[in-house]
Amino acid sequence: MKKVLLNIVVATFLLSSMVSCTIEDTGTDPLQNLNAVFVGTQILDFKSARLSITGPANITGVNSHVRAKLELSSAPVFQEPFADNTNIMSITLMSVNNGFDLPKFPLANGVYDVFPPTGFSDPNVIGTLEGTSFSYGPSIGIGYNPNLTSFGTVHESSSGTIQLLFDVRTSLVKITYDYLTAEGTKVSGSNTLPLNLSSFNP
Repeated sequence: MKKVLLNIVVATFLLSSMVSCTIEDTGTDPLQNLNAVFVGTQILDFKSARLSITGPANITGVNSHVRAKLELSSAPVFQEPFADNTNIMSITLMSVNNGFDLPKFPLANGVYDVFPPTGFSDPNVIGTLEGTSFSYGPSIGIGYNPNLTSFGTVHESSSGTIQLLFDVRTSLVKITYDYLTAEGTKVSGSNTLPLNLSSFNP
């Protein structure tokens, strides 16, 4: 009988503790702060970025897009030649031209369709690109070997999307990945990285 009463007391205490516990939604997604790229099950950590804007490009009309190259490195500071065992991502961006001239920042934020780094030759594809930002790549090189001037593993893109958010005021770029490599491996995750945008105006 004493054992039964003890069990009732313990159960009542646990129930009252659960009732008094309040679960609150903080409104923040814990994955929002994730700073890693997943190539299948492999995790890559990029720490620095470099951006080069090469000017207007004729895709669907005269100066229809702005061409740029975004490169990420696992090194704390982006440098060339690459250091031993460095991982590099290279993305050629074709951003819809919104009529901004330098020094105003010319690249559009938003979703970029992913194509292979070699580009495409199908004229039917070109017909779908008016008003659409897209990229050749990303190309991922893993484990750079300075002696061979090559990477141990290279993953080229096939199809999917990346999403870009450039913040000129804080000199940051956020990239979110959702695409397949040429061998069919899923690439996902995101990076928020420092980027020297001091020469651009918002």
